[in-house]
Amino acid sequence: MQKSGHMPQDRILIQEALHKVSEGPEAFMAWARQQPIDNKFMNLLGRMVEYTQKHGKNELHKTFAFLQSCFQKVWNLCELTGMIAVGPENFREMWSKASDYLQRGKPKEAAMLWEGIALFLVAQPNVQYQGMVDANLGIAYAQLKQFDRAVVCLQKALQQSTLSPVEREKVCANMGTVYRDMGDGSKSLESYQQALELAKERHDVAMQIVHWQNLALIRLDRGELAQARTYQEEACSLAKTVGNERLYQDALTRLALLTGMQGDKMRCKELCELALQVAPQVKDNAAPKS
Repeated sequence: MQKSGHMPQDRILIQEALHKVSEGPEAFMAWARQQPIDNKFMNLLGRMVEYTQKHGKNELHKTFAFLQSCFQKVWNLCELTGMIAVGPENFREMWSKASDYLQRGKPKEAAMLWEGIALFLVAQPNVQYQGMVDANLGIAYAQLKQFDRAVVCLQKALQQSTLSPVEREKVCANMGTVYRDMGDGSKSLESYQQALELAKERHDVAMQIVHWQNLALIRLDRGELAQARTYQEEACSLAKTVGNERLYQDALTRLALLTGMQGDKMRCKELCELALQVAPQVKDNAAPKS
């Protein structure tokens, strides 16, 4: 950074940033786009955050951490090639649009809007919304294959005490999927296990089946066939009790495949035959009417 007068440029930026943040998200975003914010400046700001925390300078630490969050969100928006100003007057509209983009498989558009919403919440904090914003950003970045960024967002979501048990379970499951895509089987197992425990606490058998099957997949990825089969057997046992023929048939088919991979051809055949028998309604519905 170059110096201006007797004050280093980075200090001038920090002072001006604090002033612009107080004017609201739109003013800060418009100002930030015109500033020489680069990796060197962000690294310096990061060191300030670490230094003030390490030496117990709590007020300064809060200030630098706050600015770091603001600048990072603006940077994220710039990388997404669009700056969306979110304010009280369009907050609900932008929330609805962001959700719609995510559901329609348009993660780039969704991420751009969620980042705009996140920046608005930096200026006007609301714990009721923050967890869901971070969770949705995590999903969007995962779909964009930006897995490191997805993990950061999902971890932030889990730190929010306002997430409902269902939402927390979904975040854990999404974290498991992201870690699997990253090739980190251990963390994926841990996340899916957390999701399973939350489903057990809610007595949600259908979701327990899903999580058991995800755990089985990770064991399969790791070449741990015996453990994968054990997990899938748990899923089958639960699926048999819920009265959902499609769910039970799917669980049996997965177990048959794992059994066949272990070389137990006789048991594999039995499971395949059982899978065909437990869903007569599926076959009847598929048949053309006379």
